[in-house]
Amino acid sequence: MDLRRLRRLAEEIAARPVHTSADELRSLAVHVSTDRTTLTITRRGREEGALAVGAAIAAAMRAPEVVLAPGLYPSIGGSEARVALLELARALTDGAVIVHARVDEATSRSARASRVLLDGPRGLAGEIARRLGRPSPLPAAGDRLAEGRFVHVFADEVPLLLEIAAAGLAVAARDGSRWELVPTEDGSAGPERRAAVLPEIARALRLLARVERARAADSPARAVEQMRALGRGALARSPLARARLRRAIGWVDALPPSGPNCYRRTLLELALDAGAAREPLVFGLDVGRTGHVAFKGREELGFDVLFEIPPGP
Repeated sequence: MDLRRLRRLAEEIAARPVHTSADELRSLAVHVSTDRTTLTITRRGREEGALAVGAAIAAAMRAPEVVLAPGLYPSIGGSEARVALLELARALTDGAVIVHARVDEATSRSARASRVLLDGPRGLAGEIARRLGRPSPLPAAGDRLAEGRFVHVFADEVPLLLEIAAAGLAVAARDGSRWELVPTEDGSAGPERRAAVLPEIARALRLLARVERARAADSPARAVEQMRALGRGALARSPLARARLRRAIGWVDALPPSGPNCYRRTLLELALDAGAAREPLVFGLDVGRTGHVAFKGREELGFDVLFEIPPGP
């Protein structure tokens, strides 16, 4: 990031009207770890040794790692303000930016329908307002109030990955809601930014019957290996394109009469993406109650027993 961009960011934070969400960035503090290897950006008061974000940048403060305190990122209103926060964090390190952001996927039919009814009009109003060069009259899709406090809910990974790319960062590693980001040469998501999801829905629909047969008739080990074999010859997608694939799979997964199923979604992703075919799976079981399957590291699984299925040769 060049110095002109940094100066412009500092000016925007200082000059934006109080009613805008970006005003929140002015009150954030930077805390330095005792070994000076980590800077933590937080809402907490500026205790002894802490600096305002703008002051930390002006002082050319840097560390190998910058951490956004848990709960901070989704508490910032507005995509532009969240991107600005990531850019500020990026300006404080040559290494990694750690962000805690939960992807709260709606998997049941009722949850998916409620989000469509709530966020569909919001997204449409926001797009129309953007094209007209005006602010949207409605809250942004994903904006919520939880116990009287603002929180932005990421229904899937696509909008989060777009914000990360817009800040000139890329995902290096993920463990549940913990994302490790590193700087990239080009902060743009390129042609992927507006890529259509309909072709991915068509691919998932074509494979749905085969996945259902494997899910019902084969052992998990055999079904997983069958889908991995298909996936090894499938497209190798970027993280953003794969997130769009998962969005499409979510819609297709809601169609069968039996309702949504995590195992079905996992088998579809294994068969449709070359990267997924090379990743380990985790089966979680709560004794006497329920189970869940997911790609390793994608979700925070708190089960009594966990089984891992490696990708194999």
